[in-house]
Amino acid sequence: MANPTTLDALGGGRVLYITGDISPTIEGLRITGGDAGSDSGGGVYIVNAAANLNNNRVFSNTAAYGGGLYLEQSAATLSGNTVTSNTAQYGGGLYLYDSDAATLSNNDVTSNTASTSGGGLYLRFSDAILSGNRVTSNVANGSGAWEGGGGLYLSGSDATLSGNIISDN
Repeated sequence: MANPTTLDALGGGRVLYITGDISPTIEGLRITGGDAGSDSGGGVYIVNAAANLNNNRVFSNTAAYGGGLYLEQSAATLSGNTVTSNTAQYGGGLYLYDSDAATLSNNDVTSNTASTSGGGLYLRFSDAILSGNRVTSNVANGSGAWEGGGGLYLSGSDATLSGNIISDN
């Protein structure tokens, strides 16, 4: 893409807030500078919506849950996105909560950081489908019995994983 559109919150809140009985398609954007503070979804916050996010770059966002993206009770489809250099306490790159119908395919989740768990991805009560994703070079700094998961942290989730590469976390 020669001239990508950048949505930059400049640290003044979330970049995108998607909620309700809607199914928007978000494609080809650079999503950055989001800061949800002690809340969720610094870059993208999706609750009760079936959004389609395709070929976006989500980077340098921060939140307590899901620095890059936060999905709750969402049937979202994420495909071909790059999620990098985001930070959170839980789910540096992505945090999925109660999102059984979510599908993540062919995404690059790299160099995200969680201060507690799920550097790349944190799935809580989310039986999502993950296929063909690359989850590399993420960090989770938690050291307790229920903390960690540099690349992927599953909590009460029977997620389906197929053909993913999870390495160097």
